Amino acid sequence: DGGLFEDINTGLSVTEGEYDDLGWSEWYPTNTPEAFKNATLNKCIYANNRFGAQCVSLARVFWWSYANRDVSTCGTGMAKGMMNCAEQNAGSDFLTYWKNDAGIIQNGDWLIFEGGQFGHVGMALGPVRNGYVALLGENQGGGYCQGGGAATNIINISIKNLIGFYRPKAYVKPAPTPKPTPTPV
Repeated sequence: DGGLFEDINTGLSVTEGEYDDLGWSEWYPTNTPEAFKNATLNKCIYANNRFGAQCVSLARVFWWSYANRDVSTCGTGMAKGMMNCAEQNAGSDFLTYWKNDAGIIQNGDWLIFEGGQFGHVGMALGPVRNGYVALLGENQGGGYCQGGGAATNIINISIKNLIGFYRPKAYVKPAPTPKPTPTPV
């Protein structure tokens, strides 16, 4: 969110462009949205972000754990910059949707919001209800984290500032199989 990542091993800071492998911190299960939620809830996940536990840190560890690569903010260092690199961030691992697709948000989708200076990113924990969605995220009012930010928690957030979202292909629900029409005898 703050736009400045630091490699702990070398002390080098990156303020623009690609972050290479600087986002690697630890692996979390991504086989289901529930597994990721249960493994990260109430934790401070830093992903080497100099500004502490930020929302982009949670997205970065998901991308690393799920797709074995980092997420890009297109050099902005801001969550809302993640949709500027939609093709790169989706790669062959995610489907990309935009604000007008909000009606199909499901458990496990990664929502990108504008608003404020940096925007916000988090994982949906269900569909939109009355204009709000349950969101797993960091730096959204959770417990104190050493170095800044706030621990992963769950909030209800309005989708009015939604820019778009990414759906991990592993979470795509199969289309229902139509029931055959009985043939009259």
